[in-house]
Amino acid sequence: MRHSNRNERGQVFAMTAIAMVALVGLAAFVLDVGAWFRADREIQKVADAAALAGAQELPDDPGGAIALAKSYVTKNDGPTPTSVTVTSDKGTNDTIRVVLDDETPGFLSNVFGISAVDIGAKAAARAALPAKVRWIAPIVVNEKHPALNCGTGAFGKPKPCEGLDTTLNYYNLSDKGPDAAGSFGFLDLTGESSGTNDLKEQLEDGYDDYVSVGNFSARTGNPFSAITSEIDQHINIGDELLFPIYSRIIRSGTKATYVIVGFAAFVITGKDFSGKNEKLFGHFTGNVSWDSIEDDSGKATDFGVRTIILSE
Repeated sequence: MRHSNRNERGQVFAMTAIAMVALVGLAAFVLDVGAWFRADREIQKVADAAALAGAQELPDDPGGAIALAKSYVTKNDGPTPTSVTVTSDKGTNDTIRVVLDDETPGFLSNVFGISAVDIGAKAAARAALPAKVRWIAPIVVNEKHPALNCGTGAFGKPKPCEGLDTTLNYYNLSDKGPDAAGSFGFLDLTGESSGTNDLKEQLEDGYDDYVSVGNFSARTGNPFSAITSEIDQHINIGDELLFPIYSRIIRSGTKATYVIVGFAAFVITGKDFSGKNEKLFGHFTGNVSWDSIEDDSGKATDFGVRTIILSE
């Protein structure tokens, strides 16, 4: 009997040991699966970032878009891309696709003979014209300004003269004639005839709501002397301001209304507010991604501003 009990105890010990090994192996496998999911999420983030970066060069420079996307993969420690391609989805050369494939090791799951698993990610980003934009500065520019018409852009429409030094003259808008008397090129974005403090805030940080093309009331009076510090701030920083572009002014005086047809990015490099010289100096920039909503109508005018979105 004692001999039999010893055998039984030995069998129980062996079964317990086997069960413990199995449990440890299962726990190890679960830990590795969690690591694989994290690795898969990380590689997807890299693919998304690369596609969004590359799309900023579209549709004007497909080769540059591909190169930029690849560089983002490298900077983010991603694997060598399986493919990076530019395609035409809603417009010519408007979409970039990034495909990444990699292998992530299995550490504790080697108990089950799993040394590594394949992971991968796909991302696509599209550059489009905006229907609505956010953070605009309420200073208008006429669509016929020479620096907004330098040949045909990638969307088949006139494009800004990127980097060309030019002058925006606002004194003419106060003269009688085709433009509105008493208007110096400022919009009343809220429609509430807000005061100078609101204007200063809109110029400093941009208007904090989405604005679409359409009709906007003019802000009458000359506020240039009151916004000198805000303009100087942008000159010192050298950042881009987004200006609404108008095609014409309807009505006159305090009822003057600008017909806004698009938006363009402008870098202010200087000013002249002396006497009747309400002038801003600087240059337009093109292919600028902005906080905006994509136009689906096909009627948006291209002044160099882009909406960049993940399309897949």
